[in-house]
Amino acid sequence: MPDLDTAARRWTGALLTLGGLLPLAAVINPRTWPVWGASQTDSWRLITERHASMTAATWLIWAGVALSIPGVALLARMLGSAQAAAALAVFATGASLALASLTFEATVTLSLTAEHQPQPDWYPVIDSWINGLFTAHSALLAPAALVVVGVGIVRTRLAAPWTGWFTIAMALLLWAQFAAFQGALPAPLFLALITTGLALSLTAQRPAGTSQPDTR
Repeated sequence: MPDLDTAARRWTGALLTLGGLLPLAAVINPRTWPVWGASQTDSWRLITERHASMTAATWLIWAGVALSIPGVALLARMLGSAQAAAALAVFATGASLALASLTFEATVTLSLTAEHQPQPDWYPVIDSWINGLFTAHSALLAPAALVVVGVGIVRTRLAAPWTGWFTIAMALLLWAQFAAFQGALPAPLFLALITTGLALSLTAQRPAGTSQPDTR
């Protein structure tokens, strides 16, 4: 494996792994569990009560989403197809929406709850719209990109084929959640990024000329 290819795999693997691992660490923190899925009124109260945990969680998710963009960009370059380039555009668009949503949470919601203020009258409408931006990424646009990426991994054998199939399965799970609940817990997205990132990192450790075993 040429040095440049090895370096590309390492960087891509690291960015994708962190892009999934940081948000996953945020959502599995037991202190944040009651907040996810709570009503707007309860959510405001819970964020106020668990402010430090929610601040850390929000910025961890923000960092993960930001890191996932260059990770997917490098992966699309390695796949080297028009479909992968389109998947990158879709993913980057969704991630930008998610970052806008998270920035609002970090700068507006966390600032107001830090002062123990009551929920403003204007907040519920704005918050619903802002949350929709994150849902558009995690439940609609990112899964579409994951399907294309997964197919590309299976076709090119950039990593073990099961990695591509797992990525596709996580995308379908996200779509199924949205169809059933008009929303989606984003854990499958994070797991897909982590799995792909680790698979690429592991292949980067193999000696030059080592091919992927056929695990189909």
